[in-house]
Amino acid sequence: MTPLLTILDAPVFVGRGLIDRVGELVKPRGRVFVITSHGLRERFGERVAASFANADVLTIEEGEANKTLDTANDIVTQLLERGAKRDSMAVVVGGGMIGDTAGFAASIFLRGIDLVHVPTTLLAQVDSSIGGKTAVNHAKGKNLIGTFHPPRAIVTDLAVLDTLPPRERLSGLYEALKGGVIADESLFALFERGGDLDVDEIVRKAIRVKADIVNADEKEADLRRILNYGHTIAHGIEAALHY
Repeated sequence: MTPLLTILDAPVFVGRGLIDRVGELVKPRGRVFVITSHGLRERFGERVAASFANADVLTIEEGEANKTLDTANDIVTQLLERGAKRDSMAVVVGGGMIGDTAGFAASIFLRGIDLVHVPTTLLAQVDSSIGGKTAVNHAKGKNLIGTFHPPRAIVTDLAVLDTLPPRERLSGLYEALKGGVIADESLFALFERGGDLDVDEIVRKAIRVKADIVNADEKEADLRRILNYGHTIAHGIEAALHY
């Protein structure tokens, strides 16, 4: 399968029915460790693991309250207990909190192991899985402890979006709309038309917007700050409400 594009040399595969093909699309150097939440393990995590010849599944608790150093430490402990090594690969299955936290753990385990994102929410597909940022929260603010650790690949299965509840779907659509506001008039136009939205095309266009920006400014020296449009005040609200 041909990737949609590359971000920092990592292929981004986008299509339907990819959950069961991750192992076909991304070849590991060593053992594979699928990291997901308890709730997503049966729905998606085990299916991703089954696509590899031999993969272990690790689970964590969902929710912003669990996006902490303690959770990252728990992931590191599970990796150690199961014998992960420098050539191991972490395949993270889930939304933004899971991707950020497990991605951070992968970046600090043995100074960094291969990482693959399999985002299962619309918000993660158009934003958090892209760009190599990983982080956990601190009591004084959101995402204050983190690293830049670009994934080896991103596998985006559009079919999982069909199962999202309305609130999750809307939050992702608004993030995609941001991409239209800051960089792509044609993406914004997809929303303006009204009626049934072509979500698959919206995701592809939104990914292209973020890819172009990240490829031009990986570590937010200047241009990448435009991706914070609408986020800064929202992060303040989250901190005030203790996430």
